[in-house]
Amino acid sequence: MKKGFPWYIWAAGIAIACLAFILIVILNPFTPKSVVQTDDLKCLIVDHLYNLWPNPEFIDHVTEEFEKIGFTVDVYKGDEITVDYYRQLPSHGYKLVLFRVHGGLLENETGTRDKIWLFTNESYSRMRYYMMQLRDQVSGGAISLDSDPVFAISSKFITDIMRYNFDKTVIINMGCAAFYNEDLAEAFVERGASAYLGWDVSVGLSYVERATMTLVEKLCTEEMTIAQAVNATMDERGPDPNNNAFLKYYPPENADKTLRQIVK
Repeated sequence: MKKGFPWYIWAAGIAIACLAFILIVILNPFTPKSVVQTDDLKCLIVDHLYNLWPNPEFIDHVTEEFEKIGFTVDVYKGDEITVDYYRQLPSHGYKLVLFRVHGGLLENETGTRDKIWLFTNESYSRMRYYMMQLRDQVSGGAISLDSDPVFAISSKFITDIMRYNFDKTVIINMGCAAFYNEDLAEAFVERGASAYLGWDVSVGLSYVERATMTLVEKLCTEEMTIAQAVNATMDERGPDPNNNAFLKYYPPENADKTLRQIVK
């Protein structure tokens, strides 16, 4: 009669199987591509900058504008903005998302700055989200010179990690260099957004808040199309006076639609 495998071989096999399962989960996160559809006009304001630079007057103004055309508005702010919060974002069925978020370009180990990043308020750690860091889906960065590093997400996070798809959602990104290239815009559209608006280089906070209020007024009160609202905002506010930042939109095929039309 043959003897069975020694107990330690069975234990090692079970340990290896468990490790393989964990690695599969980490390397291939569950990111179903189905859409969370809703007939409700829901708007989200992501106020990541609330802890450092709160501006309730700005939030109240844009909220009032969105409500004029039938949106209900939710505001998430400060420490609520985490990596997992971004991961779950499409699952809530928002038709419009306004990012009052620090963002911009981060250098990688080769000194290349080819991705736009959206910041969270989740403290950075080299060991947390380790595989996502290796894949350039998340990274660490500082919001200001005297602040501790936090996690930021890239376009690869949006395409690979976010759960579910957006449902014809309009994205307005107030972050610096939100349209430096089209990687973030393309990522949001790939995940179901119908339009993405942002500035092409760094912007000052006071300027971008004033310009965004004008943009939202054009979209809501005056019910202009995307292209008309962007052009009218630039005519009225001009580019950022310090960095010559211009407001842009993507994709061009939706430029002739109003906010009401584009989210249907």
